[in-house]
Amino acid sequence: MHPLSVHPIFREPILHFLLIGAVLFGLYGWVNPDAASPTGEIRVDQGRIDQLAAQFEKSWQRPPSADELQQLIDDFIVEEIFYRQALALGLDADDRVIRRRLRQKMEFLTTEAARFYEATDAELSAYLQQHPDKFQSGSQFSFEQVFFKGQEPQLATRIQAAEQALRANQPVTGDATLLPGFVALSPAYDIDSWFGDGFSAQLESLAIDQWSAPIQSEYGVHLVKLLARQAPRLPRLAEIRPTVEREWRNHKNQEVKSAMIERLKSGYSIVVETHAEGRI
Repeated sequence: MHPLSVHPIFREPILHFLLIGAVLFGLYGWVNPDAASPTGEIRVDQGRIDQLAAQFEKSWQRPPSADELQQLIDDFIVEEIFYRQALALGLDADDRVIRRRLRQKMEFLTTEAARFYEATDAELSAYLQQHPDKFQSGSQFSFEQVFFKGQEPQLATRIQAAEQALRANQPVTGDATLLPGFVALSPAYDIDSWFGDGFSAQLESLAIDQWSAPIQSEYGVHLVKLLARQAPRLPRLAEIRPTVEREWRNHKNQEVKSAMIERLKSGYSIVVETHAEGRI
């Protein structure tokens, strides 16, 4: 072998990584001997073992065998050792991914804490009244309509003749369409989903029980007779309790989170240094 030749194994990137890691580990241990060798007991109690087995069963739809359970325990021990050693080496410092993950776990804990709160009907009723915009139903309409389509020169004449016939209470047949000729009392968003955005807004100004002037939709022209109009209203708690409780709980989660943040902030002296006056 040539004196300057290098064995292929020494060209492997994984070896370089391990060597660099060993050097860093040794250097850090020399500078910080106490931090580099974390001590303490690693206890794997029955509760932890049951948790590992439950996680396995959830993933594989069967309980682990004795060998598999032992492997889970061994993996947990190795994970715990690596975790403690990484903290001792300061590998979590200035790592945005780790910082973000730890923040998420803290926020998750606040969400879990909020689950201990149970809403009473009085609290939900008060929340409903304080936030009507979240729960108020939109306008609802019931109407008949006659549909006309096309751009032919006779369209205006046909519509005019239909208007006269409808005012005289004579039957009128418009053009064929899949749109309903009669709409029972329905919310505005449903009507817009059938006739196109903005159609329900045109119904707001119509007189009850009178045929309208032509109204445009995405599909063509309509003559409409408004039968009923129900103004927006705030439902009773009994009608929408699950929805109110969900929104109340979301609000409570934010409330608990904000309180926790303020409480934690009180334990720190926070200084924000700016490079220019009036700027952060």
